[in-house]
Amino acid sequence: MISDTGNSRILIIKEDGSILRQIGGKKLGFKDGSLDDAEFNNPQGLVFQNKDILFVADTENHAIRKINLKNDSVETVAGTGAQGHDRQGGKIGKQQPISSPWDLCIYKTPDMDLTFHPDGNPPVRDVLIIAMAGTHQIWALFLEDTVWWKCKKHPAGTCICIAAFAQPSGLALCAKKKEVYVADSESSSVRRLSLVDGKVTPVVGATGNPNNLFAFGDKDGALFDAKLQHSLGLVATRDEKFVFVADTYNHKLKKIDIVQNSVTTLTMPPLCVPSANPPGLCISSDNKRLYLVDTNNHLIKVAHLGGSCNITKITKVTLKKLQDTRQVDKSKYQVLSKKPVNVNNDGGKLIITFNIEFDAGLGLTEDAPQTWLIDLPDPAWSSVPKNGNDVKNFEVVISVPPKKDAKENFVDAVFNLVTCTSETCLPKSFIVRIPICYTDKGATSLNNKSNISLGPSSVKS
Repeated sequence: MISDTGNSRILIIKEDGSILRQIGGKKLGFKDGSLDDAEFNNPQGLVFQNKDILFVADTENHAIRKINLKNDSVETVAGTGAQGHDRQGGKIGKQQPISSPWDLCIYKTPDMDLTFHPDGNPPVRDVLIIAMAGTHQIWALFLEDTVWWKCKKHPAGTCICIAAFAQPSGLALCAKKKEVYVADSESSSVRRLSLVDGKVTPVVGATGNPNNLFAFGDKDGALFDAKLQHSLGLVATRDEKFVFVADTYNHKLKKIDIVQNSVTTLTMPPLCVPSANPPGLCISSDNKRLYLVDTNNHLIKVAHLGGSCNITKITKVTLKKLQDTRQVDKSKYQVLSKKPVNVNNDGGKLIITFNIEFDAGLGLTEDAPQTWLIDLPDPAWSSVPKNGNDVKNFEVVISVPPKKDAKENFVDAVFNLVTCTSETCLPKSFIVRIPICYTDKGATSLNNKSNISLGPSSVKS
């Protein structure tokens, strides 16, 4: 899974980059429902509970969302959709306001109520651990009725604060050690939180004074002698010997020995371009590939790991669009070609306004379905919104990726309208095609207006 934050969508991909499914992304918003209809707002951290259930830190919606791949559904399990200021919690589900959740992990803990488990084999409960960046805390969302610290009972759906930090961002669970490592970005450090008793201890970075937010830098070493700058992403190796940290403002990937509490900078192979602002990390099940979100370059990179988890080479994941059986058959549509738009070779943002005008007594048929959708060259492109039914005058924002080949690219707006005169109804199906040309001197931010004139017997642009 990839949390494509800028496009407010979740992508399910295969290891070769083939996209299996897009969840959300048609429109920025806060909406539960099917995987196609759901809306997100700058989602960040993701975690699987099992092969069918995925939780999402929907950051700008201030909510935790649950994706059920088996039931084809998205639902909100915590948060109201508005930023909360509660620093204690205790409410259940959508009644509990939260603030800018950033990352997630799931801790499996034995239920501590031995009264009901005299055989000494209590059931294991799932607890969702949340880096709540907005209130500078770590919270827990109990996915089942759970008796936890100090034998306190928490009903399913309860969301509470369990620890305070400077600004927790990334989380890395070490289940065997019953610890979660926290990228505390504002203190430029990594700290550990015991999931047995809530004790917080230093790992690397910062100083002995947790209130000092200016002890940042770029230095390998142990404990407080080491220096980071705005650490964000974390991931632990499968044997829980090392934790990788995305040291974002230093534009570096570093490795923490969690036994020695020491950090070293990982050397990139000579042919690799250093990552620019790497915030997110994920490791493969065989411990041989580290997936790195390279935000400023809009890439997913793969660091191939050798002995002692050092990098041997770096490749990148190229997103590939799978054949979609629901794809539009464009042979049935009239195509209206517009003037080409020149975009910079580095890509950019294209804002397109579509305006439909009606002639000779033609208008939209009342209560009939009126739809449009934006069809793009490949998954590296995105449109917000992606479709809609307000067809007379609307605006879309197209994210154009950097040039990667010489082929022609088109942005197609596909319209399916039902129109009528005073005498008859006339369906209108047409495509407004805008060619995109890459040039060295093209702009990175453009506005384009597309006017369409509809008459009873014609469609003109």
